[in-house]
Amino acid sequence: MSDLTDLLIKLIPIFPLLAVISNGLLGGRYSHDVAHRLAWGSVGLSFLCTIGVFTDILRTGAAHEVIAYQWIFGGDLTINLAYLVDPLTCVMLLVVTGVGFLIHVYSVGYMHGEAGFTRFFTYMNLFMVAMLLLLSNELEAVQAAPKGTLLMLSGALSWAVGTVMTKRYPVDLPLTSLTAWQLLLGGIPIYAGALAFDLYRLHPLTLWPAVAFAYTVLVGFVFCYWAWFKIVTSVPVGVSSLSTLMIPVVGVFSGMLVLSEGPHWQDFAALGLVLLALATVMLPSGSIRALFSKR
Repeated sequence: MSDLTDLLIKLIPIFPLLAVISNGLLGGRYSHDVAHRLAWGSVGLSFLCTIGVFTDILRTGAAHEVIAYQWIFGGDLTINLAYLVDPLTCVMLLVVTGVGFLIHVYSVGYMHGEAGFTRFFTYMNLFMVAMLLLLSNELEAVQAAPKGTLLMLSGALSWAVGTVMTKRYPVDLPLTSLTAWQLLLGGIPIYAGALAFDLYRLHPLTLWPAVAFAYTVLVGFVFCYWAWFKIVTSVPVGVSSLSTLMIPVVGVFSGMLVLSEGPHWQDFAALGLVLLALATVMLPSGSIRALFSKR
């Protein structure tokens, strides 16, 4: 069973990557039906592989290390490209691949008839591979705050569903009024929860925390929500989705510049995949295939 588990772990990121290569280079040669089946089918296979890995690791209860590639070796120095998977990592992989599979399947409906159908699913798969790489690098952070990680992933799914609902069922209100009502109604349960559970922890803010708070409220919430609804209601879904892909790009570089964080190779690899995902939509149609065909 160990050899089979090793193979399944290696296949989890490989399936979406194969779909990226197929749809990215050959997507213009087959129909949209084939393209979206490759996209969500690859993520579904990754989910099934994760279930197999989770079953085996849950039975043994031990962490599982798989060497995918021996990068540098000589003398006493050995640097491997490896995966370290334990039960908690499997739970996160189940959430990422399971939720990602549902998002892919749901996207088929709301992307129907939109321009750039195949390219949309290409960068969706690229983003999935990037998520899996980031998750493999943040094992300690996931172990320290598993509830926070689950809430983050659930919030991302809820945001995606809300975006689709806004696009599919538009509200007949001016944009500014729509933003104001959503912030007001959405804030009611948060205010109630804060008063019920955190009232005793409230205290005056010093200067810089107050500045950060004001920026978050005025820019992060008021302006950005207004701008987001403007984008969602004005452009196709494939284009509006690009703004969310910039979040990890900003996060990696701001962490380096402001927080003095030291990124690992997985962070840079994931960042490269996100930038490649952006390029699949921003570059003219057929430009990538034309580049390879000239060679």
